[in-house]
Parts: sequence; C-alpha cells; structure tokens
Amino acid sequence: MKILVGIDGSDMGHLVAAEAAKLAARMGGSLTLFRAVTLPPELPPSFLVMAPDDVQKALIEGAEANLRDVAARLPPGLVVAKRVEVNTPWRGLVHAAKELGVDIVVIGAHSHHGLERLLGTTASKVVDHCDRSVFVVRPH
Repeated sequence: MKILVGIDGSDMGHLVAAEAAKLAARMGGSLTLFRAVTLPPELPPSFLVMAPDDVQKALIEGAEANLRDVAARLPPGLVVAKRVEVNTPWRGLVHAAKELGVDIVVIGAHSHHGLERLLGTTASKVVDHCDRSVFVVRPH
C-alpha cells in the first residue's frame, strides 16, 4: 500500500506522520512525505532582500529540511520518498496522489473559525477533489 502523507510544517505534521506510520505498519505499506510551498502572505524580512528565485529556493530548502526532520522520527524503512512542490497545498496533494498512484492520502485537520471555515480548509479541498481515499488526522 502506497501512502502519501501531507505535511504542512506545523507541529501537527509530526502527529500526521506518526498516524500514517501506524497505518503503513498495519497494512504493509510505505510512505511518501509531501509538502507544498507557496509564498507566505507576509514575507520574513530576510526574504525582502532576496531575488525572487532565491526566495523560492529558500522555501523549498526549508520544506525539505522539515521533511527530513519528520522522516527521522519515523521507524526506519517506512519512508520511501520525500517530495516538495511549489503549489497550493491541496492542489499539490491531489496532483501528487494521481502522479504517484498512491492508495491513500493522509492529511491533518486544524480547527478553523470564521472566514477559513466558510472558504474551506486544505483538508476539505483535498477530500472534495482527490480521487483517492483520504484519511484525516485530528489533533488529540
């Protein structure tokens, strides 16, 4: 069983990865850790002096470091790949799920209020648009 795990860079990412690892262990599966990067609404001051290509490179490098950290906390052998894309998170996950031919997508849910709940979260967009089963991990 091939499992795509959406990691968002928050503390929730470690919980999502741990739950995906439990699922993979039970089902004899493997994990691909995935992270999408986009320009944050407010750039850190250090980014303001960078060339646009350097900003994208810095975002990708930060996401790759995050995925290495997440993978290091999982049992050896479960993570077969780590992937970073420049894309909106929900579109990137849906695209990667199709391209990689995974069996299931594992993502985290955050509690949102007001405008975020009205417009929809990444988790709800993945559930709505993905043609694979989606396992949503909720905070404890």
